[in-house]
Amino acid sequence: MAQDEQSVISHLLEVEAEASEMISAAQAESEKTLASSRAQADSIYNEKFRAMNAELEDQYKAKVAEYSSAHTAALDQYKKEIQSVQKDVESFNGLLDRLL
Repeated sequence: MAQDEQSVISHLLEVEAEASEMISAAQAESEKTLASSRAQADSIYNEKFRAMNAELEDQYKAKVAEYSSAHTAALDQYKKEIQSVQKDVESFNGLLDRLL
């Protein structure tokens, strides 16, 4: 009877050792799959981030060029308006004479 008990206990220890090995192998495979999936997700994220960043950078540059062009046009229009104004030198000199 003691022999049977030892045999059963020995068998149970072997089963436990096999289960432990299976769990370790499963954990290693899980970590490997997780690392691979994480690397793939990071790669996809970085690719999409770079594409979106490039698109936004292009939009930014286009807006800056648009605003710069509008600013230059408005400034040129203002200069033309200022240059087309008639100068009243006599009234200006009269004002200076009165003030001084």
